[in-house]
Amino acid sequence: MDDELPVPLPYALSDIDLVAMRGDLSPLVLPDGTRVGPRVIGEAKAEHDWDPAGREFGAALRQDVELMADGKFIARDARTVPFVVLRQQHYERAEAYFGTDDFDRLFVVHALDPQVRVELAPSLAERRILWLTIPELVADLYAW
Repeated sequence: MDDELPVPLPYALSDIDLVAMRGDLSPLVLPDGTRVGPRVIGEAKAEHDWDPAGREFGAALRQDVELMADGKFIARDARTVPFVVLRQQHYERAEAYFGTDDFDRLFVVHALDPQVRVELAPSLAERRILWLTIPELVADLYAW
């Protein structure tokens, strides 16, 4: 496991919040039963936490999915990318870190517009991009 893995961008330095791999190479299980991993990069986003419905995150996600088109990531030269871990540079950095492109991307946000999530989750899951909200995470911790 590693945190704040640096990712150089043009005119900036970004990072991947969390890079993790299970030593036994078994998957992690999310609260909804979805299996991820054993290699995962994680990104926690908090800048829109005043929006309890997650509409801002939903709009940002729609924008980023359009930039991705049918690809695995947003092209290197894209300008405005709210979820920066969807950038090509972050994907390639994780790929180099793990030595493979066999990894999942997990976003943890306080809320995500349920309509947007239902609409986009299946196509994102095919690209191994998954979402978890803070209430889901807390409920899972309480269940332990």
